[in-house]
Amino acid sequence: MLKKNLSSIQYQDIDLEKFAVNLKGCTGADIERICANAIKSFILRSERYLIEKDMEIAVSH
Repeated sequence: MLKKNLSSIQYQDIDLEKFAVNLKGCTGADIERICANAIKSFILRSERYLIEKDMEIAVSH
């Protein structure tokens, strides 16, 4: 199984501060699951970069 950490993922136009504020109160496991879901989304779209929409969808779930 291919494992990547978030630092190896390329992203564009994501306001990380905005997402950090939205994740207050989440556990480390919650944040890990959100990031994994966002990464899966952009991989399934066969894109090169993670975009803000991927993160928004993952947070909303």
